[in-house]
Amino acid sequence: MASIKNLKRRIRILSGTKKIAKAIGLMATIKFQKTIDIIKTHEVYLKNLEDTYNRTPIIPREFCGKILIVLSSDKGLCGSYNQNVFKVLKNSEQEYIRIFYIGKKVKDLMKGKDFESLPLSFEDFKIFADKIYAEYEKGFQVDCLYANYKNFFSQEYGIHTLCDFSKKEEESFLVFKEGELFEKNIEKLYFSWQLYSYFLNGFLTE
Repeated sequence: MASIKNLKRRIRILSGTKKIAKAIGLMATIKFQKTIDIIKTHEVYLKNLEDTYNRTPIIPREFCGKILIVLSSDKGLCGSYNQNVFKVLKNSEQEYIRIFYIGKKVKDLMKGKDFESLPLSFEDFKIFADKIYAEYEKGFQVDCLYANYKNFFSQEYGIHTLCDFSKKEEESFLVFKEGELFEKNIEKLYFSWQLYSYFLNGFLTE
């Protein structure tokens, strides 16, 4: 008799667990689709911004070295994602003066000294982006290691340079005059939105 009661209790527990798992899966699907919609809208804006940036003069700066931003996961259930980021990082870490980590998992693998906590809102991210842009203005080349989301089964892991002026159109190689705020504002805006795009792709892959 006790055995039957025990079985019924377990069945109720399993039934409740199944409902919870289904609800969590539904929430994850909604969050996933919402992120995809944000990325699609963002890509159109970023493309127009990139076209504008590529037609503006280069702002000359003395090269001071290279900085890397590593986008990884804060969670423990993204083993392959973090390992793929880690592999790319291990092959290129010697090139960089400083490395910033967004997400602690790869940072823990590398035992890095510089650490930035994961931005949880656009306001937090803007503070981080402004901080990195200040380094860029000093003459540092800022690269970002992230996962570029293609589809559920395919992601590309690589390092990309923010505000890569090698892609600028030839006629844009003009002398920048101090005080031309439009060019400087476009550069900063493009820098921030490019970094935000990488962050969104990494978040979606995670």
